[in-house]
This record gives sequence, C-alpha cells and structure tokens, in this order.
Amino acid sequence: MTPTLITFFVVLIATFTVQIEHRSEGFKQLFSLPIPKSMVYNGKLFIAALVIFITYLFFLVFVLLSGYAISLVFPEYGFLSYRPNLIFMVKVLFSSYLTTLGILAIQYFISYKTKNFIVPIGIGIVMIILGLILFRSPRFAPFMPYAYNISNFVNLDLKNPSLISWFTNYSVYSIIVFIGISIFGSRNITKSNVI
Repeated sequence: MTPTLITFFVVLIATFTVQIEHRSEGFKQLFSLPIPKSMVYNGKLFIAALVIFITYLFFLVFVLLSGYAISLVFPEYGFLSYRPNLIFMVKVLFSSYLTTLGILAIQYFISYKTKNFIVPIGIGIVMIILGLILFRSPRFAPFMPYAYNISNFVNLDLKNPSLISWFTNYSVYSIIVFIGISIFGSRNITKSNVI
C-alpha cells in the first residue's frame, strides 16, 4: 500500500462518510436526537478512522495469504522457506496509519462544512499533489499533513525494535493535527445551526 494511494483512500473515505448524510439530509435527523452534536461528529469520525484501520488489517492479512497462495501454486519460488518479518510489516503499517489520521480529520471537517461532493475531493487532490512536492523539504514537510505519510516512510527507523521508534515525528505531528482538528470541529458543530 503506497503512501500516495492510501492518502487518496483516506480522502475518499472521509468524504463519503459525510456525503452520505448530506445527500439524505441525515444530519437534520441526527441532530434532532437528544444527544450532543459533537457526539455525532466525533462518532462518525471514529467510524471513518476504524474503517481505515480495518483496511490496514485486511491489507496485512491478504499480503500474508497471497504469499502463502503463491507458495502453493508455485512451490519453486520458495515462499514457505522464508518467514515474513511481521514486526517490520506491522511497524510500517501502524506508523502509516498514524500519519493518515491528520489527513482524515482535515478532510472530514472540510466534507462536513461543504455539501458539495467535488469540493472536498478537489481540495484533497490538490493537497496530495502539494504533499508530493513538499515531502522532501525538511523545512516545509512538518507543516503539510498531506506529506506526513510519504515523509514517514523516508524517516522510519526500521532497524530499531523499541516501541518508541514506531512513532516518528510525522506520526506525532499527525496525531496532534487529528486531535486539534477534531476538537475544533466538535466545537464548531455545537455552534452551528442545522439547515
């Protein structure tokens, strides 16, 4: 799962999660329930984060199963004679997941604020392209959440087995962006009127 493709996937998941409610006028119904608006906002954001996490789990499982299936069909390749480095694979995928959380929060907020489907997708694509341009710059990459996933792969310390090495600077930046945008979005939604 390349960093660019997963970033597009996160943009699509965040946009579709909210657009379903916009199209069916579901927010009016959800906000009429006797629960806080911020709970609706954070609940849907949590579901989107969970969907992305499950996608990473499926990716890991299917990579392992495809190696096993290839070894059954083509035993001469010797896939069964090698053990996959599961710690390495989980570390890369976990760190990649953490760096996508900031993008998820930003795209989710943009999608919530605009009822149009094209605007959040367009903003996401432009920001992904900017992230691809800026990820090589150590001066600008920390300020561009859309570059975190790619920058993370470049800076991930794969030889260090300690748990703290699983969290790169970009993972921490992404978690900070996720928490900040989530709090901002929750407060913003409690002040907004449903129309």
